[in-house]
Amino acid sequence: MTEPNDHSFSQLHYDQLIDFCDSESAQNFCKLNLASDIANAALLMLLKNSQIEDNDAFIQVQAKVYYPKAVEEVFAYYQKKIFGFCYAKTQDPELSHDIAQETILQLLSSQTEIRNVPAWLRQVSHNLLCKHYQTKTDDKAVYEELCKEGEIVQNSLDHIDAALIDGLDPKAQSLILQSPEYKEYEAMRAFKDMAGYAESLQVSPKVAQKRKDRIVRNLKSKVLLAMGWEDSPDILTYHQYDAILRFIRKMLKMGTQRPEDRSKAKSSKRDPQLRELMQGIASIDDWGITALGNNRFSIYLFHLNQENKPVVVSFVIHLNERNCLSIEESKKNKVFGSFVMPANMQIPKEMGKSLWSFEEIIFRLKQ
Repeated sequence: MTEPNDHSFSQLHYDQLIDFCDSESAQNFCKLNLASDIANAALLMLLKNSQIEDNDAFIQVQAKVYYPKAVEEVFAYYQKKIFGFCYAKTQDPELSHDIAQETILQLLSSQTEIRNVPAWLRQVSHNLLCKHYQTKTDDKAVYEELCKEGEIVQNSLDHIDAALIDGLDPKAQSLILQSPEYKEYEAMRAFKDMAGYAESLQVSPKVAQKRKDRIVRNLKSKVLLAMGWEDSPDILTYHQYDAILRFIRKMLKMGTQRPEDRSKAKSSKRDPQLRELMQGIASIDDWGITALGNNRFSIYLFHLNQENKPVVVSFVIHLNERNCLSIEESKKNKVFGSFVMPANMQIPKEMGKSLWSFEEIIFRLKQ
């Protein structure tokens, strides 16, 4: 989850905003795990507000204002991702639009608990495409390709089970099943609950939970890489992810460090260059990562400044076997320009806005 911007409002008010979104999401979307996405959307909206006031009344009012907008933004994002997935497979915008809308409808009408909504949406949209092409002999090649992919992406990635791994090709499947990560995962699953697992390790439940998180993340990383994923923090192992987060925090600190503190801190020859690169970046509003191979990654850090202008810096880094990070390249991405929409430009009524209003989303849930 996005961390609070220390320069805008306090940790207490950040927690209040997150708690409000969590509470409302649990009430409105009791079967859907949407709280984190909605809270992040609401937080980013608040961070873009140049008139933030650090008081309880302001945060409470803004939370109520931003929550419906955040819900709409999350569903608009889901619809856009489904459309992109379908269009990449079919090159048919009308069909892709219909599949995206039907997938969202099925999500809102689902009576089962869905822990990983993005994975569920991808699977359902894939199934709807299969159903569409199944009877069309002219598009047999498209259908066969969809079926092949469907054997790989079958279940929510919150649950790494045999069905997901069975979809891999035999060679990749064999490597996963013989890996230390899978054996650790199977040993952990032998226990009915966290208390039993903690007792077997002779550690506290908190320590056992942390160990479980590490095991699940490491296996998920291995499975996703075998499936061909490249552009997601989920491809990182537990210790890689921790190393990346420490790197991001270090870069942020370097950009906001006061001159008097720099003289006290241990520095390297590259520090002045990195400080200049990070200058003006007061918070990290978003970040992403892409695998380049051989433990090399491309990372971008995104910041929206007080003038609502995007600032993006990118790095090419390498992680060695001990997850020590080294920077190979770094640069600040340039914004070439912005497009000013003519006053007389007409936008179709259905374009440029979310197809799912907050009221319609809640109405569909109650049907």
